[in-house]
Amino acid sequence: MTASGGATTPPTTSVLLPSNGATVSEEHWLDAAASSPVGIASVTFEVSGGSISDQHVGNGVPTPYGYIGAWDTRDVPNGTYTLQSVATDTTGTATTSAPITVTVNNGPLSTSVLLPASGFTLDRAQGGVMDAAASAGATSVSFELDEQPGNGLLGSFTATPTIYGWVYEQTPSPPAAGCVGTGISASIQSVATYPGGVTVTSPAVSGSVIVYVMPPPPPGGTLC
Repeated sequence: MTASGGATTPPTTSVLLPSNGATVSEEHWLDAAASSPVGIASVTFEVSGGSISDQHVGNGVPTPYGYIGAWDTRDVPNGTYTLQSVATDTTGTATTSAPITVTVNNGPLSTSVLLPASGFTLDRAQGGVMDAAASAGATSVSFELDEQPGNGLLGSFTATPTIYGWVYEQTPSPPAAGCVGTGISASIQSVATYPGGVTVTSPAVSGSVIVYVMPPPPPGGTLC
């Protein structure tokens, strides 16, 4: 236990929950004991391990059962970490608890395109729906529409979480007068983002996209 600051008697603190050696996953409760003759101003929780050093993972709220917080363990990769509580008293003196060891074990992160199905044809003149599944804890999902074979990104579309999955709905948008539709090969992938900025990309679903050009058609035409 270490202390900093100018208080004569530094605060004391210890991690109560989880227990030393516990395996944790997803959202997990944290609890710490903390006391000081001058009063506790705050309690926080930190983890270290691998490339992570003293990463803040939660704030403790005073309750009759200790300083309770929550940690979304998906913020860090699976592995073994040390967890410590940090108590700061009203003079600014801080004490870090003795470390406990915890093992983070979350299921694999994943995402997949549900709609459209393989062999799709997307036509902005008609509109359409994209839908994706993502494992628990995703903070956002987007769809990336790529021209094949590897000719570049045609568009990125942000999905909205619904009871049916992560959905993007494009309303019909008729092309300008004089434009002609032509089909090009394309693929769609969903990209799910998780706490800590971790991203997972789905396998590609292949199909075609109708693009509208002012004649003559590509490569000589102009997109419209």
